[in-house]
Amino acid sequence: MADKSTQQANLAQKVYVSTTVLSGLLLVTSVGLESMDKVSQGTTTGLTKVAVVMMDKTKKMSQDANRRMLEEALKNTKRPPNWPLD
Repeated sequence: MADKSTQQANLAQKVYVSTTVLSGLLLVTSVGLESMDKVSQGTTTGLTKVAVVMMDKTKKMSQDANRRMLEEALKNTKRPPNWPLD
């Protein structure tokens, strides 16, 4: 069974990927609606700013979770007594 830090890292990665995919879908849809004059011009520009912020935040969350997982794994790793990095 995966420990808590591994589970958090896996979940954070899934959230990041899902956010990226859904943001892309939202932007493609917005471009299509703009081209058909169903939404006002500039809508996609505004949505792009929001999508980039969401992707950046979830990417950082994923990277932080991976860092914690690796730190936990390193802490739990048994090393020889003469390990040079202690």
